[in-house]
Amino acid sequence: MSEPQHDKQAVKQTRDILNARLGEMITGLLGDDSLEKKYAAGPVADAAGASAEKAGIVSADTKTALLIAQAAERTLRAAEKVTFFHIHRDQIVEDVKQEVKDKQAEHAEAFRARNEEHQKIKNPPNFIQRIFGLHAAPVQIPKEERFAFENEQRQIANDAYARRETALGYVSPKADTFKYVGAEGDAPALKSAQATMLAAQMYLNNEIESRLYKSDFPLDYGVSEVGESYTQGLKQKAAADFKIAAALLDKEGHGPAAVKLNAVANSIGAAAPNAPGPDELVRKLYKQEEANVDFSNQQMSMWTMATFGHRAGFEKENCDKLMKLINPQSSGLETTPVHTIKAGNTPAFNASKPA
Repeated sequence: MSEPQHDKQAVKQTRDILNARLGEMITGLLGDDSLEKKYAAGPVADAAGASAEKAGIVSADTKTALLIAQAAERTLRAAEKVTFFHIHRDQIVEDVKQEVKDKQAEHAEAFRARNEEHQKIKNPPNFIQRIFGLHAAPVQIPKEERFAFENEQRQIANDAYARRETALGYVSPKADTFKYVGAEGDAPALKSAQATMLAAQMYLNNEIESRLYKSDFPLDYGVSEVGESYTQGLKQKAAADFKIAAALLDKEGHGPAAVKLNAVANSIGAAAPNAPGPDELVRKLYKQEEANVDFSNQQMSMWTMATFGHRAGFEKENCDKLMKLINPQSSGLETTPVHTIKAGNTPAFNASKPA
């Protein structure tokens, strides 16, 4: 095997480890399977990182480095999935539409057969009809059954779209994966990496929903795509976070693991020089969401007092918080910041806990 191929395979193996749970990361990168064994023995009350630190399996700074690398990997994967979706989105949409059409046709045929059987039971054919093969007079389908059928058809569509979204990488910002983002006491570099991870997931969700969003309300304007241009800034930030994690692991005496993280960072490649950073991505996502919600509510106000709200994670308070976590120099949503978060001004690591 040639050296470039070997390097590519090694990077893939490292990335697979970084995409795993913390215990598996500690085993794969540091060669210590103590945390995995601890979890295999039974339920553990603490979060994995806290448990590993309390048990003396890793130091506070090593734990922080691993969590930064894990967040960077998830950011990178989300960016790659956005690119994949933009390349294949037309075919993806056609495929899911065909799936819905086929499943609804199958369901409609089953409904028709059940209804015919119901009519035969309710209005059995008389002697003449049986002799000449005639059918009983049609019986109108009750309103309740029609409504039930229509709801089932809608549910078939909703389920098909939801399954496709999940397969493409959709994860709710409210999922447990993101519950520690911005946790009190975390190092600024970790807060920034994890907030970027969440922003990248929101971006992926948005692009998926721009083509696969389903609403029961005709006046819901839906979701507008942001476009693929923000993937470069995410990749640049992920590379910077990998390097921060590598430097910290090296400082903690984990040189081989640091080498692996630097190899991943170097494999990402240079981003476009003027690529907008992830904090500006959050600003764009929020402004677009706000505009769509406002427009939908203007349409809705002509008919009802009901209103549409922001999707989970796209609320103003959350987006403002994310911008400031990603980039400590950011002023959030209020004004356009002078600096956007890029490799050159990624928050430097400082101690996990206050001195």
